[in-house]
Amino acid sequence: MLMKHGKISFAPAKKPTLISTIDEKRNTQGLSDRFRGIISIYALSKATDTTFRLIYTHPFLLTEFLVPNEYNWVAKENELSESIFGLRYKILRKNPTIRKLIKFFPLKKQIRIYSNYSYLSEKTGYIIRITNPMCYFTNFSNQR
Repeated sequence: MLMKHGKISFAPAKKPTLISTIDEKRNTQGLSDRFRGIISIYALSKATDTTFRLIYTHPFLLTEFLVPNEYNWVAKENELSESIFGLRYKILRKNPTIRKLIKFFPLKKQIRIYSNYSYLSEKTGYIIRITNPMCYFTNFSNQR
């Protein structure tokens, strides 16, 4: 998978983080499906007390329309690992099972997750409760 993405590094690993990824390297479905996957991965990170970041670069940069509000979800370049020792890619497909991710806890590496499915209704052993997930985004379109 790293060869496909074109970046290989042997640098030391960076801080373990769950990173929801939406980019041109994987086909995704509609916008609402993408947000379901993002919210599910964010909820998992909160339930397991893990840092969450978001890479959303396709079909547009999400930061052109939304900015962090209460939680800084923007992935900064210096936080991202490209090391083969510190990075895993995980693709969660049609089978809605978050158990595939839970086996990686406690995290030792950064995990970049491609997901477009809601996992919040699954019984995983974690109590996941987000009262208003959109409070973590602020709309600033037309404010330039």
